[in-house]
Amino acid sequence: MEIDCTNFWRKLPSILKAISEAKYVSVDLEMSGISAKPFLSKPTPSIPTLQEIYDGARVAAEMYTILQFGLTCINWEPEKKSYVTKTFNLPLHPGVVGDSVASKHLASVLDRRFRLSTSSLGFLEGHGFSILDVFSKGVPYLSDSEAGLQSIDDFIEGKRQANDRIDVDRLSSESREFYRCVQEQVYRRRHFMELSDVAPSEAIEVYGPHKGRLNSLQKRLIHQIVEDQLENCRAYPRNGGTYMEISKLDGPGEGPHHIDVNHKYRKQAVAKQTGARLLWDAICGKPFADKIDSALIFRENSVEAMQLDITLKKYERQLRNQQPIFVGHNLFWDLCFLHSMFVGPLPESVDAFRTITGEELPRIVDTKYLFTRGTDEMSPDLCLSECFDAEAAGLPPVPPLPPMPELPPVPYYNNYQPPIVVAGARQVGKAVLSSASKGNLLEERDEDVAALAKFETLQPEASSATKAPPTPAQTPEPKPKSHSRVPGSLPEWDEKLWHYYGNRSRVGVFGRMFYTGN
Repeated sequence: MEIDCTNFWRKLPSILKAISEAKYVSVDLEMSGISAKPFLSKPTPSIPTLQEIYDGARVAAEMYTILQFGLTCINWEPEKKSYVTKTFNLPLHPGVVGDSVASKHLASVLDRRFRLSTSSLGFLEGHGFSILDVFSKGVPYLSDSEAGLQSIDDFIEGKRQANDRIDVDRLSSESREFYRCVQEQVYRRRHFMELSDVAPSEAIEVYGPHKGRLNSLQKRLIHQIVEDQLENCRAYPRNGGTYMEISKLDGPGEGPHHIDVNHKYRKQAVAKQTGARLLWDAICGKPFADKIDSALIFRENSVEAMQLDITLKKYERQLRNQQPIFVGHNLFWDLCFLHSMFVGPLPESVDAFRTITGEELPRIVDTKYLFTRGTDEMSPDLCLSECFDAEAAGLPPVPPLPPMPELPPVPYYNNYQPPIVVAGARQVGKAVLSSASKGNLLEERDEDVAALAKFETLQPEASSATKAPPTPAQTPEPKPKSHSRVPGSLPEWDEKLWHYYGNRSRVGVFGRMFYTGN
């Protein structure tokens, strides 16, 4: 399903419902760039460490942005005895979306830098991706760290930013004289303007010293004086900006009530800007229901709006109790971008990154690691579509697990794994492929990432014992589980397949990342 800024809020409840009911959630991204090598402080060595690869990914994620967010929710359908998928594709707008006065003001507060790689742009457009859709149809987002900024709180409360105030002492003598004259004019009328029976028509008119149109500096100085000295008054340009009219907010819909309305609109602008981040919060099992303004979906105070809050809290509880298994192909780069865009700045240490990621996503499956574990440096580096082609040709799609003497032998697979493991691994490919395009468009251009890890299997740098990730050989063997699984369905998370393949992702060609969590 194609989602854009025109139908995002209307479709949001159904997307959250799909996430809350999903056994697996797969994400596919398109970025405005993927290589940051020219911008690194030092060149990347031919055989980099895991930390050096992460440094490159961190710089790229903070420099570029996600242009499209593809989401596939996968669930087992007992009646059909097969997996069913629901797919949603969202272009993401790098700025603030909305034509309201509050949204335009928010755009000046949340002024992001947008960088686009011409190489990535050419490749994306060559595959039918329209960069214009990002700006005309893109869904906005507000990261968790951005939402916590003091500037956002000040915007909601209607407070002028500290850097927006003009330091009068640094102005020219002519400007200081204009400021002093307006201050005196306002001060003489201040007590009169504060009287309750003053009509709005009893306004203060402020002209420039030369009786011409007021310039932007003069208007800002007048606004600053009014905000400082007259609590329930506002200044408005009149007669094409020839003068400013300072009047009391005392008519219908004005005064204190008018201020409350503006507060509501500013708060709603921030809620609207949160946009796509709500989906990431849901996937990570974070609270999201209270961040959704029902007025963006239904009329205020309607029966549907009241029911919506109950429904969203239900989805939130389901996801807090059980997050879906997070699936992707070549996930390491994607996880860096997702954290940078929806959470906040990436930590400098790769150990801190994998710990944070393991806490946010306790169950991760990287299909590239799934298909390449156990291979060596001379094996081909397959993109996602090539992995599916190999599976269709009848080749074993998943490398064999280490020997398991306690399992009954399976002759065709050389006693390495039971048939249900192979069948389950193949079913993952079919479920994802049936609902998404074959591979990330940037996957074929992965040579910048792949070149970082040529000729040597990467291992994590030495760190404290509490953070060093165990290798598969060091990981304690799980106790055998007794599961009555329907043929064709995937193993449960506590079965042996995920003991060897879960919470690991491919880094470069043959390096790996183990997500530790707590």
